[in-house]
Amino acid sequence: MHAIATALLLLLTMSAWAGPPPPLDIMVEDAAPPFSYADGSGYANEVVIAALRAAGVQFKLRVVPRATCLSSVLEGQVAACFSMDWLPEYQDLIVLAEPPLVVLDADLYEHRGRPLPRPEHGCSLPAGTRVAIADGQDYPAETLELARSGALFEASPSHERSLRMLAAGRVDAAMVINNELLPREQLAAQVGKELGFVFRCGRLTASIGFSLKHPRGRWAHESYLAGYKRIEAQGLLAQIRQRWAEKLAAAR
Repeated sequence: MHAIATALLLLLTMSAWAGPPPPLDIMVEDAAPPFSYADGSGYANEVVIAALRAAGVQFKLRVVPRATCLSSVLEGQVAACFSMDWLPEYQDLIVLAEPPLVVLDADLYEHRGRPLPRPEHGCSLPAGTRVAIADGQDYPAETLELARSGALFEASPSHERSLRMLAAGRVDAAMVINNELLPREQLAAQVGKELGFVFRCGRLTASIGFSLKHPRGRWAHESYLAGYKRIEAQGLLAQIRQRWAEKLAAAR
């Protein structure tokens, strides 16, 4: 009995010496406006921070290039990285939190004076249709399939420029990535009333990914989900979304 008591005392003493666990290391990409900015602000940043705080998680948020964020969470060097979309090679390495932080829709626009033919189903265009796309923007597989089916993609510096190319008649259509923080028609309406939505051509989503190799990755995932549900029930999530929607609308 004396030996058992001594062992228990030793364990308690070691626990006291160890103290609380260090803050979780979490990374966020530095160039994904309006969701994440280089200064640590952004819609996604606010949601993640609020959810983790609601769950009582102590963490340190590090703003890094996207490549560093992804490699660090895949190797288990940090507990989480955002925003991430799912890839097959992440199987058994990453678990993505649901619902996603970011929802992006690929929306096709036309000039109402030069309407495009309506597909019977899905998104399709006649071969040779000139479509403006934003250079460097990721697009869903459905959008990329248009090029394989004969559509001609023409790169522009931005979605706004793509729409201006459409308004000027330089292209037949413009593919714009819209997000839930802005009304779908807002940007097109600012460029010209003659521009109109045709159809959606795929959706991209991204969330916070938790490392299954990190010793506290699963715990961090479960804690985040609990915190997310809490801020959703309290109305804080809706407040964050509304604040950013108003901010982006004012910036237009």
